[in-house]
Order: sequence, then structure tokens, then C-alpha cells
Amino acid sequence: EAQLHAALEFLANTVRKVDPAMIEAAQTLGASRLRLLTRVVIPASITDIYTDMRILLGWAWTYLIVAEVVGTMSGITLFINQQARYRNFDNVYAAIAMIGIIGLSTDIFLAWLGGVLFPWKRKVRRAKREVPLFPLFDKPKPKKIIAPPIAASAPEGQPDAAH
Repeated sequence: EAQLHAALEFLANTVRKVDPAMIEAAQTLGASRLRLLTRVVIPASITDIYTDMRILLGWAWTYLIVAEVVGTMSGITLFINQQARYRNFDNVYAAIAMIGIIGLSTDIFLAWLGGVLFPWKRKVRRAKREVPLFPLFDKPKPKKIIAPPIAASAPEGQPDAAH
């Protein structure tokens, strides 16, 4: 029951972000409650719900790993503990890196899937982005310097025709 309450509160908070002007416009045009829900509220909030679910998946992955490491002695925990006991730390670090790689690849896949499912959100996000996505790999674009035109002058020793 607590999880259902948390899920409903999460959905209600996301749906509250829908622009009231869109709801008023649909009501002015005579939309019924069902049509208002299916044509305005759900399309306006579905991308935020998807993004929030990605964030929650990250938290769930973290808690899953913590519970596995603390609460059990099987699976990846058994492997990490055995390797640490025999001082095979390269295997310990490899197992920890694999946990991170699985979590990161899941998030990257879900981000890609969100771009496929909601292409209109991807275009808005690209237009708003001013900070590079990967600052270490994105090279700054050189700024174009426009110099003022240089007036043609007479060779040295000869008077200027303009003066």
C-alpha cells in the first residue's frame, strides 16, 4: 500500500506540471474529461514521467546493489568477497566496474529509447542545451573574429589622395 501511495503521489506531482493554459484551451474548445485526460494531460506529462522513471531506476539499481552486498553471500557478493579474501583485487575492481557498466548502459539505452519514443522532446532539449553534453570530448568551437575593413592607403612617401 505504501508503494502504491508513493507511485500515485509521484504521478500527481508530475501531472501538476502540465501547463494550465493547455487545459483551459481544451476546455474552451469543449473537451470532455476523458478527452482532456487522453489528449492533453497524458501527452503533456508522459515525457516527464519517463524521465522520472529513469531516475527512479537508477535509485533502484543502487539499492539493489547495496542490498546484495550487505544482505547476501551469493552471486556477485560471493565473487567479490572470495576475490578480496585471496587478494585478487583486479577481479574485485573488474566486478565493481561491471556493476557500474551495467547500470550506465541501462541508462544510456533508456535515454536512447526515450529519444525514439518522444522525438519532440529531443528536439526541444537540443535547442535549449547551451552546455556541451560531454565537456571533456566536445571541442569548443572557435569564435569568428570579424576585423573592421582596412582602408587602402597610399605607399609610403606619397601623399594620400583623400587628403
